Amino acid sequence: MKNFDIRKSFEIFLREPISVLTEGLFQLVNIENNIFSQKPYVNVDFVNKKTQITVVNSEKMYNLFQKVLFKQKLKEQQEKVLSKN
Repeated sequence: MKNFDIRKSFEIFLREPISVLTEGLFQLVNIENNIFSQKPYVNVDFVNKKTQITVVNSEKMYNLFQKVLFKQKLKEQQEKVLSKN
């Protein structure tokens, strides 16, 4: 069985031409709960016409998503600058 790389999956997810993602209607939520009462998990919902990723009890996963989103925004900004020239 191959190792599952969540980082690659999330990058592929962001590359998909889904209008919700390309229009920037996206929010990321981190919830820190009592770590002894609940296992970490990630949930994806559509809330108020936005895609919302909720990360519970996993600061590492939340930081990973933040980093990928930040890189995606930088890439989009660079493409806009290059397209103007």
